[in-house]
Amino acid sequence: MTLSREPFPKRETLHPTEVKWLGRVSLWIQVVVAISSITLLLFAFFSRRLGEGPNSPVTGIAITFALLSVLTLVIGAGIVFRYIRLAKKLENSRQFDRHAVSAISKTLSAGVYVGLTGILLSFIGGEVGSGILLVKALSIPQGTDIYDPQKVIRVLDILIVVSSITTLGAHVAGHLASFWLKKRFA
Repeated sequence: MTLSREPFPKRETLHPTEVKWLGRVSLWIQVVVAISSITLLLFAFFSRRLGEGPNSPVTGIAITFALLSVLTLVIGAGIVFRYIRLAKKLENSRQFDRHAVSAISKTLSAGVYVGLTGILLSFIGGEVGSGILLVKALSIPQGTDIYDPQKVIRVLDILIVVSSITTLGAHVAGHLASFWLKKRFA
């Protein structure tokens, strides 16, 4: 058994084609889901009728978290777009200088943190929306007519939950791509 003179094994190198491919896939997933989530939230916003009465404050919290998670998704898509630009720069230069390594490391770290933040915001928004649905469903007596409009499960409540869950999936995809690239680079 021979011992190597290197104290640590060599790390794998980060290939620009991997970064570009993973960046493009992650970018398209995030863009498509962001567009669908924004569309769902717009439907939810415009589905409210003026005569329906005031929304509960919890519904406002769920909408706020859903909007924040979509905003975080758009920021994450911008960071992933930067991955593609950095990969093109790496393909052209073939040399890592200190500034390029620092820029790549900071961009990958930002992608990881934005992904985690988005996952947290989407999870909270989805859980609050699911809680609203559960409370409304449990407050309806079985086999009777509903006379209180606050107890009716509205389209708004369902669209908030669907938007939060789809945004959560996109954040997970973006975070996994960022985390995998960061692990390969560091």
